[in-house]
Amino acid sequence: MERPTTTTVSTIAIRAGKQATIVVALLKSIGYVSLRIDDMRPRMLDVGENAEQAANLLNIHEDLMRRLRSKEDQVEELLAKADNLVTQQQEPDVLVYEAMAESLGSAWKELNRQLQMRGYLLKEALKFYEYAQQHERLTSRINSAMRSSMNTMSGGERSNLMRQIQLDINELIGVTAAAVDSGADIISQIRVLGAMSDNVEQAQETADACLLIEKTMLKMAVEWEQIEESWKNERIKLDAQIEESGAFLARIDDIEKWLKDARIQLKAGYDTNSLMQQALQERSELEKLMRELGRDEMNADLAGRAAQLHNDIENLIREIESRNANIERVRHFIASANSMLNQLNAMEADMLNANAAMAGELAPLARQKAQVLIDEGRSIVHLDSSVSRLVSELEQKLKQIERLAGERIRMASEQFMQELRRLESWLIDIAEPFLASHGRMGSNLIEANEFYTLHKNFATELINKESETNALLNRAHELSEADRKRLYQFQSRFENFKQLLESRIRIGNAFQQVHKFAKELECSFESLDSLLSMSRNFSNEKLSAQMTEVFRMIQETLTQERHQGEKFISSVKNVAASDVDLRCDAAIDSV
Repeated sequence: MERPTTTTVSTIAIRAGKQATIVVALLKSIGYVSLRIDDMRPRMLDVGENAEQAANLLNIHEDLMRRLRSKEDQVEELLAKADNLVTQQQEPDVLVYEAMAESLGSAWKELNRQLQMRGYLLKEALKFYEYAQQHERLTSRINSAMRSSMNTMSGGERSNLMRQIQLDINELIGVTAAAVDSGADIISQIRVLGAMSDNVEQAQETADACLLIEKTMLKMAVEWEQIEESWKNERIKLDAQIEESGAFLARIDDIEKWLKDARIQLKAGYDTNSLMQQALQERSELEKLMRELGRDEMNADLAGRAAQLHNDIENLIREIESRNANIERVRHFIASANSMLNQLNAMEADMLNANAAMAGELAPLARQKAQVLIDEGRSIVHLDSSVSRLVSELEQKLKQIERLAGERIRMASEQFMQELRRLESWLIDIAEPFLASHGRMGSNLIEANEFYTLHKNFATELINKESETNALLNRAHELSEADRKRLYQFQSRFENFKQLLESRIRIGNAFQQVHKFAKELECSFESLDSLLSMSRNFSNEKLSAQMTEVFRMIQETLTQERHQGEKFISSVKNVAASDVDLRCDAAIDSV
């Protein structure tokens, strides 16, 4: 008996939280099997438009699969119950239940297979979009690097940047190739997965999903072509600039090498005139090079290096100029030192016969002239060994002159002090005791004449001593401070003695005049007495006239006597106030 045929429709509905839902229907009839996903959220072929969406879809899918695995025991139990239900049925129902149980199991297996394929698809999609992200980052970095201002970069920095760009491009090639392979694989998987369902929308969904991947692949391909073309053009330009910079660099290196050698030659004492000519020529060449570098900002680093090199050459030129100036200083010093030695030799010869005053002038003059040269020599002694020798000779010759001057001044000082001591001895032992021993003025004309004559005669000796004192005072500048102080003390004492002596001479003369007037008055009285004795009557007119004249003379003499006496007394009292040895009381009383 022929087995009857059955047609079954099995439906499975799954809900995984709020993010995923699936409704699947399986139609099976006489060898025809058709699986239709009536509803699925997210869609079976939805792979997202970027890595973030793909990762989110993959997370939802993996959550769904975890939930399905957690329900696997319940599903197996349900399928077992369906099989058990078949054994409980009678013909012909048993055939229907058997077909239903088989259809339900097939639907569950087919659903798991498609979900597993969707998991593979989403993982591949996530990897593809990650390639796309990496591709975008590399493209952006390369474009940014090519747009960066290389004008401000040094040659080394430009080379490093070009090397990095090339590394990024090589990496971009690998990423692009991997992305294309991944995209092609995804498209194949989409088509396979899309063909498993008979949904009318599935064909369009398959096409849309493939187009989305192809757009991303096309975008990466276009970006790669643009990068490749831009880098090709930029590389040609940069290579030309690097080649030009290399030529500039070689010229700078040559000048730097010359500068290094020039410094060594200068230190070794090479001809400075020749080095100066070379330095001026190299500086001129470098200035031309700097003008060329200034025309292109790409050579800014070389321009800076050239500017520093220019400063170094300028420093070398200044150093050479300083060396030449030092050489000239040494030459000038040697000539001046030899001339000064001749002058010092002449001064030394003059010093042998010089007096103290001349010695006192020659030694400072020699020091004034020679010290300038000695100081100059000490400042350049490191430049030439002959400088040290000449400085030593100048110092020795100057010391010799100053020694001779010191001897002359010392000898003159000793002689000076001998003369000063002699004058001091005269003042102390003779002059001042003279005043002390001859202070009595007396009381009559004889004593007045003696007082005046003694002091007047002593004044002659004072004049001689004053001349000698003035001679010493004219040489006071030759003395030491202590000796000069001693001289001035003597001068003060001498001047005091001189004033006292002159005062005594003046009052002695006045005292003498007073007594002379007294003598004349006495004579007048004697004449008057004689006239009176000759005639007692006054009838003789001639005699009367004589007597009248005598009276007049007596009156004038008395007037003068009184005036001189008063003047003398006033003067002698003033002198006595400062002259302690003057004894004038008897003289005043006599007046």
